[in-house]
Amino acid sequence: MSFFDDLMSPFSAQHCLYFYVIGLLSLLFAIIAVVIGIISLFKKNYKILGGAIYYFIVLLLTYYVSRLNYSVCLGAYK
Repeated sequence: MSFFDDLMSPFSAQHCLYFYVIGLLSLLFAIIAVVIGIISLFKKNYKILGGAIYYFIVLLLTYYVSRLNYSVCLGAYK
């Protein structure tokens, strides 16, 4: 039974860094999507603009969920 206890034991607080990194990367890519959207707006390429808006929304939601998970993870170790 010790094997299963070790297999399902809680992670350490260092694993919260995963959510932090995912959040920062999604925020960075959301900013890049905004820049691409602005560039495509000036070039009047509306197909790329629609994709950039879609990716911006998805990445912004990913950032929000990652930030929530990071906050919960840190709160669990206090």
